[in-house]
Amino acid sequence: MRVQPDRQYYIDWVRVLAFLLLIFFHCAMPFVIFGWEVKNKETSIPLSRLIWWLHQWRLPLLFFISGVGIHFSLRYRSIPAFAGERFIRLFIPLVFAMLFTIPLQVYFEKTQKGLVHSSYADFYPSVWTFIPYPDGTLSWSHMWFVVYLFVFCILLLPVFALFKIQWMKRKMETVSNFFSRPFASFAIFCSNNFLAPFSYFLIATTLFRVAISASCFFDRRFCCF
Repeated sequence: MRVQPDRQYYIDWVRVLAFLLLIFFHCAMPFVIFGWEVKNKETSIPLSRLIWWLHQWRLPLLFFISGVGIHFSLRYRSIPAFAGERFIRLFIPLVFAMLFTIPLQVYFEKTQKGLVHSSYADFYPSVWTFIPYPDGTLSWSHMWFVVYLFVFCILLLPVFALFKIQWMKRKMETVSNFFSRPFASFAIFCSNNFLAPFSYFLIATTLFRVAISASCFFDRRFCCF
């Protein structure tokens, strides 16, 4: 009989905070001075400064929360089972969004810019031509985080497999116990529950910065911050 793990409710609340900020961030984007798909005529400088401040740490927070989720998922799943879970939880929702929800956003953007003058019913079939945005309609838009997270998870499967090795687990536990001592209290987040997620966070943010730099060559919207 499988033992159900104790739920870490404080992590749930951090996740709630992160996604409340995510909702506020995207609702505010039409009213700031930075580029966005759909813009309001009037913008707000104070709101722009607040969004700029939030942007400095909201993405690291989201990657950290994702790392926590990966850590607990890997504790109770094999590597193949974890890969299947990521496919179901990330890839399938991404494809659904690209085909059925994001096209509406692209429609409003192109309508506002005067590129489309037809109804949405006439516009929507263009999604199935599979021509990437901006020349076409197919886009992952704000779902880029899901794209990167899925790619990172797949690319890092060999690393996660190393973390499953008993020798590596013992080494991580040794390091974790070291940082749990009083003289290392400044690194309390590296205790047993945080060492692995923080490792995933460091790896993910490094890959994220590289990916963002590469994305700037293909889509200038990634360079607006």
